[in-house]
Amino acid sequence: MSFGKLHSFLISSEDIWLRMVFVRSNMLVLCMVFISGFSVMSVEMLGGRILAPYFGGSVYVWGSLIFTFMVGLSLGYGVGGRLSVRFYGIKILGALLCFSALQVLLVEFSSDWVLGIAFSQTSDPRSGSLLAALALYLLPTATLGTLSPVAIRTISHDIHKVGNSAGNLYLVSTLGSAVGTLVTAFWLVALFEVKSIMFGNAVALMLAASLCLLGNRRGEVK
Repeated sequence: MSFGKLHSFLISSEDIWLRMVFVRSNMLVLCMVFISGFSVMSVEMLGGRILAPYFGGSVYVWGSLIFTFMVGLSLGYGVGGRLSVRFYGIKILGALLCFSALQVLLVEFSSDWVLGIAFSQTSDPRSGSLLAALALYLLPTATLGTLSPVAIRTISHDIHKVGNSAGNLYLVSTLGSAVGTLVTAFWLVALFEVKSIMFGNAVALMLAASLCLLGNRRGEVK
C-alpha cells in the first residue's frame, strides 16, 4: 500500500470513528433530556399531592404549580442559553443533572417545613399555594430548564444542522414529559407514596448524571 493510500485510509478510519463517537454522544444526550423531561412533569404532578394537605386541590393550587414550573423553565432556558456559550458538553450536563437531583431531594425533605411556614403566613389557597410552590419548585425547575440549551450546544457539531438538533432534542424532551405525566398520574401514585416517588426521581437524575460523567471519562464527547 502506497503512502498516499495509507494516508487516505487513516483519514477515512478517523472520520468513521469520529462519526461513531458523535452518534454515541448524541444518543447519550437525548437519553439525558428524556429523563429530565420525565422528572420535570413527574415532580409537577406530585406537587398537587404535596400541597393538597395544606391548601387543597383546587384550580388555584394547580394554577400556582403550573405558573411556577413555567416561570422556572423560562428562567432555566435563559440561563442555560448564556451558560452554553462557554460551558457545554457531557461533563456540564452531568453536573447540572447532579445539582437537579440534590434539589429534588431537598424538596422532599423540606416540603413539610416550607408548607408549614407558608400556611402560617396565609391560609388563602391562592396566595398560600403560590408562595409554597415558588419556594419549593422554582429553583429545581430552573435548574432542569438549563439542560436543554446546554444539550443543544453539546450535540450541535454542524452549524447548518442546529435546527435539526434542537428539534430532535425538544421532541425527546417533550416525549419524556408526556411519559412522566402519564406514568406518574396513572401508576406511580397508585403504587407508591409521594416521598418514594420523589426519591425515585432524584435517584434517576443522579444515575443520569453518573452516566454523563462516565461517558465523559471515556472521551466520548467534550
